[in-house]
Amino acid sequence: MEKTKKLIFFEGIEDNSAFSFTLDEVGRFVPVKMTVYTLFCGEIYPFVAFEQELASLNQYAFEVSRILEKRWREAACRLEKYRREDPSLSDPLCTPFELRMGAEDNLDMWETIAQDASRQMTALFYSFLERALHRTCLLIDRRPGEERPRYDRSKSKIVQYFSILFGEEWETRSLLDSENLKILEMARKVRNDTMHGAYEDAENRETRSLPFRLTELIDAVSYFLWAAEKAYSALQKDRETTASCRRTSDD
Repeated sequence: MEKTKKLIFFEGIEDNSAFSFTLDEVGRFVPVKMTVYTLFCGEIYPFVAFEQELASLNQYAFEVSRILEKRWREAACRLEKYRREDPSLSDPLCTPFELRMGAEDNLDMWETIAQDASRQMTALFYSFLERALHRTCLLIDRRPGEERPRYDRSKSKIVQYFSILFGEEWETRSLLDSENLKILEMARKVRNDTMHGAYEDAENRETRSLPFRLTELIDAVSYFLWAAEKAYSALQKDRETTASCRRTSDD
C-alpha cells in the first residue's frame, strides 16, 4: 500500500538504537545501521546535555511516526474492504454507503493528524535548537565591563545567536552551510505559523505539505550544534588566553 504524502515527512526516522556502534571482526567500531541522517554527539558542557535532549526528541518522533503509520494503514485497509463491499464488515444499522463514508472520514482524520504532527514536530525541533543556542550564548564568558548583547526583534533569534558565536559577518563569510540554513529558515516559518494557527487558513491540505523531511531537519539541527560547540570552545579558549595574559602582565 502506497504511503500517504502526509507520512512521507517522517520517512527514514530511526530508533535511537540505530545510532549505536558495535565491534566488527577485526575489533573496529562500526555503526549498527547506516542511517540517512545523523544525531549530534557533544564533547563538552553544555553540549553533552543537548545531545541527550536531542536523542529524547528523536525517540519521541520515532514512536509518534510508528503509531501514525500503523493507524493510517489500518484505516486505509478498512476503507479498501468497504469499497470492495466485504461481507465480513456488514452492519445491520448502516448501509454500505454509510459504512464507506465513515471509513473515508476516519482515514481523512488520520491524514490530518499526521499533517498536524509534522508541523508540531518541526516546532519542537526548531525551538529546541533555539533554546540550545540561547543557553550557549548565556554561558560565554564576558570580559570585565562587557555587556550582554541586546537582541534585535526584526531578526530571528537564531540568526542573532549565530552573530554572537560566529561573529557579526558570519553571513558574508559563508561560515555555515547554505542548504542547512534554508531548511532552518523554512522550519522557522512552519514553527511560527503553527504557533499562531496561520496554516489553518489554507484552502486545502496539499498547500500545507512541508517542503522538507524530519530527517533533513534533524540533520540541520545536528550540524548547527556541532558548529556552535566548535565556536563556543574557540571563544572560551580565546577568553581564557586573554585573561591569562592579563594576569601575567599585572604580575
